[in-house]
Amino acid sequence: MRTFVDILFTSTGKSPADVARYIKKKVGFTFIRGKHDIVFEWQSDEEFLLKVEILHSTMKELGVIYKLYTPVSDDDELKIPKVIWYPDNP
Repeated sequence: MRTFVDILFTSTGKSPADVARYIKKKVGFTFIRGKHDIVFEWQSDEEFLLKVEILHSTMKELGVIYKLYTPVSDDDELKIPKVIWYPDNP
């Protein structure tokens, strides 16, 4: 399954570029272009919970607010291709 992450950046938290670099390094997720900021895939409840725990502690550390969205299987968003907006180069 896919879960999308929407991030709300605040002036008191890290910059979007810093957040993108840190999330890529610590969590292994990359930002995408479009309606959502990040997408990650998972196969089991245990894998989902592990990824969400790591993501949550990272977001808390960075001072950003986030929202998770997991569409139902017949939702068109499952077909959204992953298009990375932030290059892998630091």
